[in-house]
Amino acid sequence: MSIAYLTVDQVNQSLAQEWSAHVALNVEILMPRDGYPDSCYTALVVDLDYLPAELRGEVLAELLRSPLARPTAVHGYNLTDEQIATLKGHGVIVHRRLSPKLFRRLRDLAVERRMPSFQSSSAI
Repeated sequence: MSIAYLTVDQVNQSLAQEWSAHVALNVEILMPRDGYPDSCYTALVVDLDYLPAELRGEVLAELLRSPLARPTAVHGYNLTDEQIATLKGHGVIVHRRLSPKLFRRLRDLAVERRMPSFQSSSAI
């Protein structure tokens, strides 16, 4: 499973690659110039602290525009309580900082989405 990680922070890039490897995820680092990641990724993580202000607004708007096509997480210290509530209400995982827990949650959500749901029916 591959995760797109939108950040320019080199420390977070290294941590993301280390922590994601522990849960069998492959992280591809994307830069702001790469734009919003397409749908080929299993999950998405966005570092809101290090995005240019105009891109931060675009990314937040994109996350709230339509239903999420994949498990998505953001982290940032500058989110208001209202923004956090809105993002969570839309299904986005929100953390103040990058953590190993974030990658475990994304992996678990991605696995859940891939597993078909079976309904049992009884024949009469």
